[in-house]
Amino acid sequence: MYVFNAPKDSSVFVPGGVLTEDDRDSLLAQTPPVDSINADSLDNVLPDGEYRVRPYRTRFTPDIVSGGLQYDSFFGFRGQTVFIFSDYLGDHQILVATDLVNTIDQSNLQFYYLYNKLRVDFSLGLFHTKNYYLPPSDELFSDRFYGLLGGLSWPRSKFSRLELNAAAVFIDRRNYDNPYLASENVRVATATLSWIHDTVLWGITGPVNGGRYRLSIETTTPISGSSAVDYYAGELDYRNYRSLGHSFSMAFKLSGGYSDGAHPKSYYLGGSTNRIGSVSVDDNVYSIQNLYFSRLITPLRGYDYYDLVGTRYAVTNLELHFPFIDYFLMRYPLHLGLSRIVGALFFDMGATWSKHDSFKGATSRGGSRLLGIKSGFGFGARANLGFLVLRYDMAWRTDFYSVAPHTKHSFSLGADF
Repeated sequence: MYVFNAPKDSSVFVPGGVLTEDDRDSLLAQTPPVDSINADSLDNVLPDGEYRVRPYRTRFTPDIVSGGLQYDSFFGFRGQTVFIFSDYLGDHQILVATDLVNTIDQSNLQFYYLYNKLRVDFSLGLFHTKNYYLPPSDELFSDRFYGLLGGLSWPRSKFSRLELNAAAVFIDRRNYDNPYLASENVRVATATLSWIHDTVLWGITGPVNGGRYRLSIETTTPISGSSAVDYYAGELDYRNYRSLGHSFSMAFKLSGGYSDGAHPKSYYLGGSTNRIGSVSVDDNVYSIQNLYFSRLITPLRGYDYYDLVGTRYAVTNLELHFPFIDYFLMRYPLHLGLSRIVGALFFDMGATWSKHDSFKGATSRGGSRLLGIKSGFGFGARANLGFLVLRYDMAWRTDFYSVAPHTKHSFSLGADF
């Protein structure tokens, strides 16, 4: 509620009434005069003594500028840059990300603009990527993946929002090794409407209390030509977390999806999210629809990525998190210290099926056991390394009649579900 005026020909601001006259004179005598700005000398004061209100002007300044450059004997020069700009109030945001790979034609570009001034947030963007693939058939091909996208986010409360995202996607596939395979061009439009609720409280490796869910409806239709991408889908993802006290917590997840249409969307089930390591898949995964419009559902530990596939899926997960190691110090071969490592006991169960499949979840022949439904259980540990969370899981498959004799070990990155 105070307005501080700078005495003329001074470089300091002295609030009146704080210093005595002698102290003020002594202070000003020690400070050489410089060019200063006086609030009352900028035509800011109205005749009634109030200060003039001036309109806000949008001026962009950089928030993040990042980049890197490298050279190798195969690709030549490669580089990456990321720029994020915004104005003072955050009403506008601009993100530009580029990758230079060999030539401009093979480089990647992302440009996004976000308008956050209103209650409803709007976004627009464009993207371009060029990637090369070598499937198990050893027939090299490349995909140019580019398009336009837009979206809006409408908050309905502090914890809930409605989101609408739409895009026009263009994919140009070129085959190099097989002259009998013609090039493919896909032009589709896709839209997703989602209702999202989130009250999660986070711990050091993942959520520890609260809950969240997401209900989505998606449709994709060809823009031109006879594109083999034409479907509609509905998906639900529900998660609940309960703190049990003393750093113990319980996590529960239930999710499912349904797809239909001329070319239904595929759901692949198995593995852990962001698993470290390679995985072998068949050529069907590299089709345009499965490579760009399918969805990989995790976790289903004890199984590998893409083990289960269908146009419908359901999966549930249950985890108990507990304090495992307070402090771990290694001297050789690396001097490494880790603290507050969290342990986990988990149970996963899931299934995929398609419209015309004769799906059977369980059977009683030869003993009651699961059949189409797959499940696994095991133990894991999570360590927060400061810049990422490292997870280790050891899982066994079971059909509730017997347990597989071999375990599946996996390392992965990221917070718990």
